[in-house]
Amino acid sequence: MSGWFFKPGSGSLQQAFVLRRISQNLQQVVTDTMAKKKSANDATGRKVRVKADVTSPEFPEILLAGWTGTVVEVTGKPPAEKYVIEWDVETLSRMPADYITRCEAQQLYHLMACLDADAVEAV
Repeated sequence: MSGWFFKPGSGSLQQAFVLRRISQNLQQVVTDTMAKKKSANDATGRKVRVKADVTSPEFPEILLAGWTGTVVEVTGKPPAEKYVIEWDVETLSRMPADYITRCEAQQLYHLMACLDADAVEAV
């Protein structure tokens, strides 16, 4: 091997140090790039409100307009992103009993919903 790379057993501490630094720098570049990509597109943690005329995907006759919560997961890729939203205390306190009953009957989790990203707006 050339003099730049560490050859096991060669005893070159300086070469090992250089390779370690290169590896650390490369890992940092990859981590920074991924973080920038994620933060630019990821709505996780964002408080949102459901837009007017949006209904429940499972129960189209139940209007979700004005419901608020926090995005806990983003699935899919633009333009087909979906947000998994955990409803906040205010929404849970005014959630129709019929909605809860229907969710429970179909073994759905009424504390959360999965909606298209364009169905909500940031609060």
